[in-house]
Amino acid sequence: MAIKVGNDIGTSVIESIPLGVYYYAIPRNKTYESNYLGFVNTIEGLTYNPFLELSDIFNVIECNFDTDKYGKPNGSIPKCYRIFSLETIEKDLGNVQLFSYSGQVTNKIDEPRLQAYPFRYFLITDYMNSPLLIRPELVDSNDNTLRVKVKTCAISQQTKYNIYVENYKGDSEGNLNGMVNNCPMMLPVTSSAYAQFLATSSATFSQGNINAMLENDLSLKQGLASNNLKYQQGTVSNLLSGVSSGFGALGSLLGGNIGGAISGAIGVGGAMVNQHFNTLSNQLANSQLNERNKLTDFEISSMANAKITDMINTPTSIKTAGNDSIFNLINSNRKVDIIEYGLDDRTEARLIDYFAKYGYRYNKWDFIELNTRKYFNFIKTDVCNIHGENIPYEYLEEIKNIFNRGVTIWHVDNGATPSKHTFEQLYNNKEVM
Repeated sequence: MAIKVGNDIGTSVIESIPLGVYYYAIPRNKTYESNYLGFVNTIEGLTYNPFLELSDIFNVIECNFDTDKYGKPNGSIPKCYRIFSLETIEKDLGNVQLFSYSGQVTNKIDEPRLQAYPFRYFLITDYMNSPLLIRPELVDSNDNTLRVKVKTCAISQQTKYNIYVENYKGDSEGNLNGMVNNCPMMLPVTSSAYAQFLATSSATFSQGNINAMLENDLSLKQGLASNNLKYQQGTVSNLLSGVSSGFGALGSLLGGNIGGAISGAIGVGGAMVNQHFNTLSNQLANSQLNERNKLTDFEISSMANAKITDMINTPTSIKTAGNDSIFNLINSNRKVDIIEYGLDDRTEARLIDYFAKYGYRYNKWDFIELNTRKYFNFIKTDVCNIHGENIPYEYLEEIKNIFNRGVTIWHVDNGATPSKHTFEQLYNNKEVM
């Protein structure tokens, strides 16, 4: 790939597709030039791609930094590498051997069945996404090699890439069976409005919400107390008015000055009740005023503390702001591993002995072959169908049960010793025609 030199073009249309943003590449070996990022206040996003080099991108124009608008960082004019390409880029990450056989007949032979899943399999992981499980028997390879590849694109807002195995389950492109990166690889940039808000105003914003909720709670409590006092005052006043009317009517019936005396007594009692309620009302108002003043003092103090916290947390440069991408890069150690899982020696030896004695599950309807091995055949059926017109029914059922339970048939004509699984009879029990 040859880097072209020219002026930066004021367009974001690439291959007739309007992208809306400009894409620039910062080479890994020239990261010192990225100091001009601190001068640019219009960065949409800065992403990290662990698999791309500048030489992998087909169409790149090397242009000068816009010094008229942003000045000269450190008195120099850095180079900008504008990307004008949408092609898919594929790279080989590594390979391992799929199967290995010793070719010798021993009790430590590499049993072919143990070379496949679930006894042996591979996990491919970049330590950020869910690992990709590979069953070796499903890899179509002419040279017994498992090849791990990555597919990515130079232009990607979240640095998407797909890690896959070549020709796994017949998929040569990795479109169906692959590990697609779902972790955003956005590097910290303080020119981002949201990132800048989190760094400079998060504590003030949170404390403002807390103060608003406290103020709403105080207003609700004060309103409830005032309504309760007014309700009690109105209830007692109505009661005194009704009693006064009743005694007035009683006095009119009795005659004399009895009614006037009772009304006067009730009037004095009502005045005393009203004076008591007025006193309670004044006490409630003073209490509410004191609580309001205390809340105001708390709000002023808490907002000042929150502002100090924001000033402490505000990064002094782009390098001091972190996010989840930094954790992903550190945790993954920026590598991809092929991890092979298999059996320990003890378990492998036990399984080899088991397969030598009993073979594998066939899972097929077929005629029973009794002499396909040199020394013995082990046969076990799920549903045995044997027909014989001259065989009594009870004997026929017993034969079926024997095959369903499993039976070893020894070929004494070939020199087999019945009921003795010797080394020779186990590991040299080859197929015969």
